[in-house]
Amino acid sequence: MMDWLSDEIYIASNDKAVSKKIQKLADKSPHLSGHVFIKSSGTMGEAKWVCLSKKAFLASAMGVNQNLLAKPHDIWLQALPLNHVAGLAVYARSYLTGAQVIEWNSQNPKWDAKEFYNALEKNNATLTSLVPTQVFDLVMSGFKAPQKLRAVLVGGAAISENLYLKARKLGWPLLPSYGMTETCSQIASANLESLEELKFPELKLLSHAQSRVDEKKVLHIQSRSLLTSYLNAQMEETLIVSGGWFKTQDYAEIVNGAIRPLGRMNDQIKIAGELVSKSQLQQIFYELSLNSPQLNLHFTEDDRLGHRIQLLAEKNNVSKNSKASPLEDLVKKFNKKVKPYEKIREVVVIDHIPKTILGKFI
Repeated sequence: MMDWLSDEIYIASNDKAVSKKIQKLADKSPHLSGHVFIKSSGTMGEAKWVCLSKKAFLASAMGVNQNLLAKPHDIWLQALPLNHVAGLAVYARSYLTGAQVIEWNSQNPKWDAKEFYNALEKNNATLTSLVPTQVFDLVMSGFKAPQKLRAVLVGGAAISENLYLKARKLGWPLLPSYGMTETCSQIASANLESLEELKFPELKLLSHAQSRVDEKKVLHIQSRSLLTSYLNAQMEETLIVSGGWFKTQDYAEIVNGAIRPLGRMNDQIKIAGELVSKSQLQQIFYELSLNSPQLNLHFTEDDRLGHRIQLLAEKNNVSKNSKASPLEDLVKKFNKKVKPYEKIREVVVIDHIPKTILGKFI
């Protein structure tokens, strides 16, 4: 997989032209030796390459392993792509403990809930890492967690409390987390003790990271797992860590060592002259829709209102026999929970809602 102690670089890309440019830059930049380069939209908006040292990956892995009480006899079932920080992080964690990593379906890596579930049972997997859309598929299929499975890290996006509780009732040992590419995956997570009760857990800061919020509630992070720098499209390097602290684009609260995300800095829009938080509305919607990957809110510009809210639905969610469908009930429930100007104003049916490789809506 990767030599975590060598000075060789690893570029998470199949684009040979881009890889050649990054390799050329790394060859003349000694401080970038032993680094991993991952493309990400980042917390700063536009797409860029994040430069992460292998040491930073291992620092992150150590903190996560401590939270999981990870042991050499653990078996990781890998279900995340290796061009994403979450997929690579699994190998860093297993490297430190000597645990085995099994690719859930190396012949056909396209996600399939039934195939993945069968692989969990067949391989007696004890640990895995998933995104909410994958959890959704397992829950909607009615699969109960295999007895050997002791923890499922959930990241990539926020999981709704409703989906979390439904999964827990099926026995899935979910540990929601908070993190980003810039920190080599998670810096806060639910702990194993949270599995002793049936309620949505707090995201406790892990041992390798510190956090603080400023007067505007913007989250700042200090950690041994922080990025070294960014590369922009022109392969120019930008250093953004000041005094050891990284300023994210997230709002948050920190309560008793737990991070409570409050949304993104670019999160607010105006509808009919009123400020609206997109993330807050998304969270209400996710609670009602169970994070369904076939449904999503869409905020589009409107000449009169400034913005209006649409419900995007993939075709397989629309009844062929009648205009009436579960979507109408969903819209009614959502509109009852929000302010008048925050209501869904139309349903738009499309073939496919675009998502990132980890199931995030684009």
